[in-house]
Amino acid sequence: MFVSIAALVAVRWAQGAPQPPATPPPTAVETFNWSGKKFSLRIPSFPETVSTEAPRIAFDGKSLALGSNGLPLYRFEGNGGYPMLDAAYQAAKAKWTATTPVSHIKVFLVTKTEILWPDQDGLFHQRTSSIGPRDQDRILSQIAWFHVAANAAFGGSKKVVVDVEIDSDLHPATTEKEKPFGPAWASRLVELRTNYGGFDAEDRLFRGPYDEVFVLHSGLTSPNEETFVARGKRGYIAPVYTHPMWLAESGITGSLLMTWARDTAGGTGGWINQGSINVAYSRAAGLLQSKTAPSQPNPSSKQTLLPIEAAEWAAANLSQVKPTFDEDGLPALAVDLTPAERAKFPAVQVPPPASVATWTWTVGPGPEPDAISITELGNTRSGRMLASTASEGRKPFLEFKVRSTSRDPIAVRVDGLSKPIEVVVGVNYPLPPFEDSRGLEVIPVSFTPNGQWQTIRVDLSSYWPEGNTSAFATIAAPTYAKLHDKVEFAAINYDFGAIKFLDKATGDLTPNKPYELEEEVLAKETLTADTGKLIKLLNERSPVVVLNALIRLQQKPDPSAMSMLDKLANSVNHRISELAMRNLLRLGSNEAQILVREMVTHGAYPHVRANAAAALAPLGDENFAGLVSTLWASPSWHARLTAVEVLGTLPGTQTPLMLATFLNQREPEVRLRVIQLMNLENDTLVRRMLWTAINDPCDAIRLTAALKLFDVKDPAIRADAYKAATDDSFEVRSTVMAKLVTLGDEAARPIYRQVVTDTLASMRALALDGFAALSSPTMVEEIQNVLDDGDEQVQLALVRLALKKRTTLPAEVVSKLKASTHKSVREAAAAL
Repeated sequence: MFVSIAALVAVRWAQGAPQPPATPPPTAVETFNWSGKKFSLRIPSFPETVSTEAPRIAFDGKSLALGSNGLPLYRFEGNGGYPMLDAAYQAAKAKWTATTPVSHIKVFLVTKTEILWPDQDGLFHQRTSSIGPRDQDRILSQIAWFHVAANAAFGGSKKVVVDVEIDSDLHPATTEKEKPFGPAWASRLVELRTNYGGFDAEDRLFRGPYDEVFVLHSGLTSPNEETFVARGKRGYIAPVYTHPMWLAESGITGSLLMTWARDTAGGTGGWINQGSINVAYSRAAGLLQSKTAPSQPNPSSKQTLLPIEAAEWAAANLSQVKPTFDEDGLPALAVDLTPAERAKFPAVQVPPPASVATWTWTVGPGPEPDAISITELGNTRSGRMLASTASEGRKPFLEFKVRSTSRDPIAVRVDGLSKPIEVVVGVNYPLPPFEDSRGLEVIPVSFTPNGQWQTIRVDLSSYWPEGNTSAFATIAAPTYAKLHDKVEFAAINYDFGAIKFLDKATGDLTPNKPYELEEEVLAKETLTADTGKLIKLLNERSPVVVLNALIRLQQKPDPSAMSMLDKLANSVNHRISELAMRNLLRLGSNEAQILVREMVTHGAYPHVRANAAAALAPLGDENFAGLVSTLWASPSWHARLTAVEVLGTLPGTQTPLMLATFLNQREPEVRLRVIQLMNLENDTLVRRMLWTAINDPCDAIRLTAALKLFDVKDPAIRADAYKAATDDSFEVRSTVMAKLVTLGDEAARPIYRQVVTDTLASMRALALDGFAALSSPTMVEEIQNVLDDGDEQVQLALVRLALKKRTTLPAEVVSKLKASTHKSVREAAAAL
């Protein structure tokens, strides 16, 4: 069925009427159970004066359906949109029957990602991004509204079921900065968790096939379109931007809806990543220095934005339509128009794409000279700038410009004074400056988060030592606010103008040059530092500095670093922990080895215990297997996967049995790696693998186990493994059959007799090729059901079988093949 993209895609978010007055609490629409997490979708309760008429849906692809409020269907925030959409959804549900066709959609939500990448100078950089519980709920809400909107669009003629899987484990990647997460990563994630057979998984969730697969993650991504095809099903990967505008304004719902609508309408799809996902602020992809939302990565001058009046034209010209943003940062459609077509519509030029900064916060062109934009969703990091004064003896004060709409506080801390001071912005404490218990001078300042630039000045006279020539300004989460108010810094969004040290009499004391991040300066020092300097740099608070110091220290082992390495081995940063372990073992002492061994069972975090196991693996100690097996119960599936990798390298008669216990893990990547590493010398393990080849809910695991069993010596086991050719999954049985054909094993004949009756022509053709590969002749009775088969593949396979003298076809069958409607068959059958 052709579903109008205009009925599903927001052409432009029109400006709505004033919001309705305060109303009763929201009411529940439906409850979802996703990844074991119950989630109730709720809609606002609007006054009776707001119409709840169901929106009209156009299926002809030529008109845009509007709700009773005159807004597009997609604009369901406020003005009655939610009740209208719910009314359409409930009307669609009422039409469902037992025979209603079902469309399954899978959404993977990967909440933690980390990348490590080298720059051109040889320095390594790291960024870890996460989606917290609060944002997860908001994302689930938007996915739920996508479920509602998709079903409303079909009007009951089709049922759309959305399955969400939340993966909260850390996904690390070592790659180039521009493309850390791509199709290869997403394909592996999807394929191992998608079943293309008829099996029910252990958690009773539908496993496939899916009509659409989305991977939403928190990591960096390329600005270009990223699509992948997982076993014939198109999938999309996209970073999830947790800026409040993105989550509150239905950005995820719109992106899922637009992409799904495009595919449903027969288009190519694939623009979730470069379309409305790509909004102005992103913790994952780096800060955008412009407030203007980006459009296509390389928009042409011909592209224009279509206002709502152009909806009908857009619906009738889908091939020319691309998603973008208007001048206000609202979703719109961009098209390539001829001059004549462009004259038909009032349109605005597509704004140029915003540049992407390379750090969590940047110094460079912005709304103010030398402006700094900070967007941090999660635990706020700190970034220090070097700002030196010009001469001695002056009594400067601190001045900076700041603007924000964030209610969470931020601070500018100044060191290099007689005592450190912290200027707290964003919280108006009813207190004068005071000193906390640790000697930090806290200076609350008056600030209104109204989005307007405000100038903050703080007199440093009483804190400026005689003869002092420099000070250091640090932007960070307020220490005092953390302790005093238990503030969770989860929505920092500030713009800072140039931070300067000024003299009351002569003005600016800050050198007229760009600020430089101190962590960059110190990280560069690791390239040339001696061992003593590297050990000293391990005390720095910047993970980038510590990371690079550990990398260089691997070439310069020093026993004096043991205590610091022991401390860093338990770091919450998994890269730092891993490198610290390696450095400890490079010391070559028994004491260092004991420290690492103890961390396998007593490490502070799951990744610490996994890193310790991986670091000790090259030692090849058989007695170490017992310690590693304790990771079976780790909450991190990446840690369990590490345990499997380590056990697969260790010697010993009991080690393979310990490895096999990990086949009981729920995570498919863990089970798959176990199968790949298991040896075939133990009868118990061989039979366990045979059970897996038949019963595992994951296609890839069943396939890998079956193919591996082809190499066992026991013919009875091999014959059982051949039965995978009758697996419910086409992916499994087609691959197994293709392998069987190359073996020419007479024991596979019973399998060929079954497969030759398969409902798929490609499988029937493979069965005939299997018969042809056997040394003994094939009886006509064995292939009776395909003698009159009209499929080209099957007919060609029949000809190949006859030409190999493996069977004698009846004369009437030969005549039919020579008179086939397929030219290729007639040409091949001429030799019969």
